[in-house]
This record gives sequence, C-alpha cells and structure tokens, in this order.
Amino acid sequence: MNNKETEIFLENFFLYKWTNLKKDFQNLKSAEDQLKKNNTKIDPIIKNISTKFTEKRNNQIIENNDFFSKENLYLISSIIFLRDLIIDKNKKRILPIDFKNFEKIKIEYAHLRVELLKNIKKKFSFKKYQEKNSALSHDDYIQKIADKLEDKYHSIKNELGYEFLIYKEIKLIKILDKPDNYIIINSQQNMQRPLNNKDIN
Repeated sequence: MNNKETEIFLENFFLYKWTNLKKDFQNLKSAEDQLKKNNTKIDPIIKNISTKFTEKRNNQIIENNDFFSKENLYLISSIIFLRDLIIDKNKKRILPIDFKNFEKIKIEYAHLRVELLKNIKKKFSFKKYQEKNSALSHDDYIQKIADKLEDKYHSIKNELGYEFLIYKEIKLIKILDKPDNYIIINSQQNMQRPLNNKDIN
C-alpha cells in the first residue's frame, strides 16, 4: 500500500466533510481515484472508509458556513492534538510523539485557542451578535461557536471512523476502532511505535 496516497485521501475526505465545498469534493474524488489506481490491495480499514465516500456521493454539496474553513479545521485539529498530548502526559501514558519541551506545548495550546476565537470574531461581527439577542455575553457567545466547531469535528470523526489531527509539520491519523493503529506523517520528532503503527515520511 502506498501510504502517501492513503494520507492524501484521508485528509481530503475529512476536509470535504468539514467544508462541503465543491472544490474539496473534486480534490477528494481525485485522491480516491489515485488511491485505487496505484494500489492493487487496499487496507480493509481504508477500503471501508472509501466505501462511505462512495455511498454519500449523491449528497455532495450542502450549505457551507464561513466558520467551516480549512484554516479553522486545522486550528481545531491542532487544539485537539495538543490537548490530547497534555492529557496523556498528565496521565503518564506513552505519547506517540516525544516532545522535548513540553511546557512550550501548553503555551502553544493556549495560543491556538485564542487564535480560533479571534478568527470567529472576524467572521461574526458584534452587530450579528446583537441581532441574535442572546442572553450570553459576546465573549461567551463566541466561545459557544468555538464549541460547536469542535462538536462538528467530533461528529465527522465518529461518522468516518478516524481522526485527522495536525500540528505544524506533524499529521496524525488515528483509526477509532484500533486506537493503536495510527499514521504519523512528516514528523521530525522521535516516535513511540505501536505494533500496528504506520509511519509516513
């Protein structure tokens, strides 16, 4: 199996489910065609995920929301990625990636959360907030939107059966029903390698 093509397909599938944009659907279709063309034998897990795409083609383009941009997907996935690392570290679990300066991870996590809220504020003006006539404060309402974005991420993850996470040059694709089966892409970090792990560089 060509892992690079698997990575491209899985990333594009997650992105399309997030944005529902026509261009992302076309990119996904191309990625699937390339995956099938160059791989005579596809991993059963990937084949099952690919089948989900085929079944949903007739429901391609739904309404899009400004908040569901590629930039926000990458921000959300980075936040979740770093949060998972912090939780695992605190529980003294073995981390898939060995970061030498863990305090920087905590600082970066906080920074990314602030960046996400700033992005939402740009898209959701104070005037729009006033029109909602919400009982929540403006900041609380912005946080509510951020929470909804994360809920959307988890909804896609559960629907597709895998999790797509990204942080700087690192991408981590985790298969839900096999938590030790994940793909780490383009990482310059030292990695712990579970038995079923696939490492792409």
